[in-house]
Amino acid sequence: MGIIETTQERVRALESRMNDHDAGHVRIERRLDRLTADMAEVKSDVAVLKTDVAVLKTDVSKLQTDMAQVKVRVEVIPELMAGQVELREMVAKLLARSEADHRS
Repeated sequence: MGIIETTQERVRALESRMNDHDAGHVRIERRLDRLTADMAEVKSDVAVLKTDVAVLKTDVSKLQTDMAQVKVRVEVIPELMAGQVELREMVAKLLARSEADHRS
């Protein structure tokens, strides 16, 4: 084998490596494009989640306010029930007096 043939073999080997290298670059660029698209989708999802969290925080705040109002109303129930018992007793006494006055 002569110098020309050896040089041609080396050139072919280098061209093959270069083609493999170029193919590798193409694969890397495609992968990078997919990752970039995925990253854009993730950023979009994060923005939607941030909005959802803000809405959720508002809803929780409203619920806490509502719960506080309910708690205040529930705290009054024993007083109302006691007042109702007192009113019943008063009505019963008034009815008894009325009946007693009516009989006499």
